[in-house]
Amino acid sequence: MIKNIIIWKTCRILANESRLRILKRLMRGAELCVTEIADAEEITPVVASQHLRMLHELGILKQTRKSKWTFYSMDAAPESMLIQEIHKPLERELVRKQGQIPELLKLMTAFTHPRRVEIIKQLAKSPRTFNELTSACAISPRAMIRHLSKLQSRNFIQLNADVYSLLPKGTALKKRLVAMCQQSQ
Repeated sequence: MIKNIIIWKTCRILANESRLRILKRLMRGAELCVTEIADAEEITPVVASQHLRMLHELGILKQTRKSKWTFYSMDAAPESMLIQEIHKPLERELVRKQGQIPELLKLMTAFTHPRRVEIIKQLAKSPRTFNELTSACAISPRAMIRHLSKLQSRNFIQLNADVYSLLPKGTALKKRLVAMCQQSQ
């Protein structure tokens, strides 16, 4: 079972335009060094290195040292269960479907806070009123309003007749992340 904290921390790392562009580049099968990535993305090697380190620590990239150079590529067998679960849908979005980075950012930022993960988990069980959600999630009404607003602006939930529910449509990645929230502790 995946923990709630792992979901939002993982999505927080992935919810960055530069890191998504780097992943997209590496998902094409390349093994690139830090300076190649920095040049391609028009960022400094220091910034590229920071992004790559975060993605490597997340478990989505493999790091190989050759002499004084460090090369990165996609990890074919990530250890993290979460990365195993989202790797293929993420790749489909970034590479195969020519996914738009802004849309992926919206998707990922829906999951970058533990309270939003809990709200999604509760709504995946069944539609709920504002008061039911506030009680089930143990979130103050003021904070709940903020989180619901963010989830609505990202097309995750809808309000109909004073009842909040998840929007059923979405990509395979969105559906996978919602399913993982349901299974989280």
